[in-house]
Amino acid sequence: MSAGPQRLSSLSVLGGALRGAKVDVDVVDEVLIGSDPGCSFHLDLPGISPIHARLWVDLNGAVVHDTRSPTGVFVNFDR
Repeated sequence: MSAGPQRLSSLSVLGGALRGAKVDVDVVDEVLIGSDPGCSFHLDLPGISPIHARLWVDLNGAVVHDTRSPTGVFVNFDR
């Protein structure tokens, strides 16, 4: 059995030019989402801020934080 990180879930782009893009998320990760190449989930698209959002994941679920990006953050199509 592997001692590597446990996979909790993944993030997927649901629409637009990057529809279908996906990144796996490990338990107890902080995931940076944005247009900056250093982000865990790099989305080089108009309207995406350099660090658009932060996501924290643990065994209890996930919390997303909008970093005051002009276009906001949507979860399951809700802002």
